[in-house]
Amino acid sequence: MNNIHTLLIPLDTQPQVVTFTLDSLLQRGFPIEEVIVIHPETTSAWLQNSLARLNAEFIGDHYQISGCSIHFRSYIPQFDGILLEERKVDQVSMNIAEASIYHLINDLKKHQRLIHMVVGIGKPSFLSLFALSTYVNLGLHDQIWYVYLSDVIAEKSKDGALMHLEAKETGFNLLKFPVVSSIGTYNYGLTSSLDGAENGQELHIRIVEDPLTMQNLTTIISALTELHTKCWLLQEGRIADLTEYSQKGNPQFDKEAALIITRLTHNSPTWFDLISYVLSASGGIAVMKLLIDAVIQAPLRYKEKEADVVNKRTVYLINEIGKVLEIVEKYSDSETKAEVVRNFLPTLTELGKGKGLERPLLAAKNETTKTIESK
Repeated sequence: MNNIHTLLIPLDTQPQVVTFTLDSLLQRGFPIEEVIVIHPETTSAWLQNSLARLNAEFIGDHYQISGCSIHFRSYIPQFDGILLEERKVDQVSMNIAEASIYHLINDLKKHQRLIHMVVGIGKPSFLSLFALSTYVNLGLHDQIWYVYLSDVIAEKSKDGALMHLEAKETGFNLLKFPVVSSIGTYNYGLTSSLDGAENGQELHIRIVEDPLTMQNLTTIISALTELHTKCWLLQEGRIADLTEYSQKGNPQFDKEAALIITRLTHNSPTWFDLISYVLSASGGIAVMKLLIDAVIQAPLRYKEKEADVVNKRTVYLINEIGKVLEIVEKYSDSETKAEVVRNFLPTLTELGKGKGLERPLLAAKNETTKTIESK
């Protein structure tokens, strides 16, 4: 399949910058087939007006000025249901933008896109959010552009008064940036067979330890692999196999569970995306996420002397495992629950030894709580 050239550009009050940029890329011979504008939640009149002006330029997936077939769509950064809010710049917004744009680019690359990413336009606050991920997932054949717009052209075209420039105009230019993102980014078995990854359940993890040590990475990945296998055995009702795996660590169960790493970056923070083809959305993957969150939250709850902390965290994890199991009604009887808790506790304790482990949504929620409490 041929690569599709996609223009990825932030949208603010000046929709004409999108069409100026697209016209310039087409004139340079880049066969753009898709335009994605990135913007916060559309609650304001100015943003709605910008989108309306652009939609009028792409009627029926045809770019009116050139007649080219170009698909136009907008994208609101969000992560686990939390939307990027307009005119808001805080740690929560940074987390949402970082995670969401990272995975947007990742998804585009998996679907054979050559990306033309524009930076250097819009309000500095929004640009700072957008730029977080500009060097994260791009390849050597992708392009990064900076938009130069003179004061004269900016004033003449303000608020979309002019959506296209004549060839003789000299107040607009695209400056090319070097792409350095492939350094520190690795794909594992990411072939066309994984284009159907939407049939699996994704789990996004990051590690904020800097520098990241091999010991810490091994601890976290090993514990996550074990936890995934146990969640799968629990989901399938294979309690006897769960006990056997916990006691003997039979690697055959790990092979059957097949947790796949689709992307790993060793930039700071370290990100890795996991896909499970055996856990269901409402069953095993939900249990796994809740248990990981419990492990991450435990150190935040107890910060006393080390001896007391270990005991309190253990009790906390036991209680959290019990709460999670209540979600799965068939495992809520006391005898089975006690058996499962015994099997899961060592894995969660080991995962808790990993340093800097985060789930982006949980990090965003924690920052939101801190912000509310500080007011």
